[in-house]
Amino acid sequence: MHMQKLVVAGTIVLALAACGGGAQEGAEVMSGESAPSAAAAAAVDPGITAVGVLHINIADMDRSVAWYQGVLGMETVRDSGGPSPTTIVAEDGAMMHTHVLKTPDDGFSMELVEVSGIEVRPQTPSVQDPGAIMLALVVADLDAVLAGARRLGLTVISDGGDVVVTEERGRQAMVRDADGVVSYLSQASAPDAASVHHDFTFLSADNLEKTVAFYNGVFGLGLDTPGDLNPTPERIVKLTGSPALSTFRLTGADLFAGTDGALRFQEFGGAGKTPVRHRVQDPGGPILTMSVKDFAGVMQRVEEYGGTIGDGATSATLAPDATVSWIRDPNGLLIRVSTAQ
Repeated sequence: MHMQKLVVAGTIVLALAACGGGAQEGAEVMSGESAPSAAAAAAVDPGITAVGVLHINIADMDRSVAWYQGVLGMETVRDSGGPSPTTIVAEDGAMMHTHVLKTPDDGFSMELVEVSGIEVRPQTPSVQDPGAIMLALVVADLDAVLAGARRLGLTVISDGGDVVVTEERGRQAMVRDADGVVSYLSQASAPDAASVHHDFTFLSADNLEKTVAFYNGVFGLGLDTPGDLNPTPERIVKLTGSPALSTFRLTGADLFAGTDGALRFQEFGGAGKTPVRHRVQDPGGPILTMSVKDFAGVMQRVEEYGGTIGDGATSATLAPDATVSWIRDPNGLLIRVSTAQ
């Protein structure tokens, strides 16, 4: 499947590049177990032509760039040059500033988006909250990255605010940025490793059965039914800094497999969860974008599988000739679906 750049309402979002290789160093970073065999083909085919990830809403562009570029070592692709009027947020006075970054070695890109001029509600989710996002990154110098995070006032959430060391995974740590986005960091083993390499993007789910049923039923992904929740491995408890997260599981295969930016859902149990359910402009919320050939069919299946149409708390009614719409998955994640051109 070939992924392309996708432009939605004037906002450029990442489109995943085709990839023939397998997972990179640090793969299966949260599971500690081998993934099950590939799922059977799904019964529906909406004709997905592009998937956009990752669009992250942030509260302060300078602060976020200082972390992702200044400390982690991502490179600037382009910057919009500051706040300018936008129509992607349906409120008078909304201004938007965008900054696209990429990792230097593998082509992974993400777009930081700061909305100003209107009221926003920062989310700052915890790792277990449905809709929360986590970036799994391999870094050349973990100690230097953690020192840089502390200089910026970010929180090292791993056990004791320090590195977790295990025989199977080496040296790792987790950092939460000012918008609640968690970076799951692993020390690279190669002496000539790039400053930062992207392995996975994780999104937290409330219930993996419902999440898998939604993406299979609406988008035809063919994911396997998830296994039972199991006791959370000690390594993950230490990394998240939360002993209350007593159970854990992952989707067994990547969503949108065959791309550089593998995406997985994870579910934690044993601790309270607060769904992110951010609005389009709110800091701390990720947004996924998709282009499909069968737009009407996708919209017909959204509510059947536990999602909602529109960006509100309840479903909206679309015009008969609609070709683009926000939807939410069962975890509240915002997805912008448009008709393939």
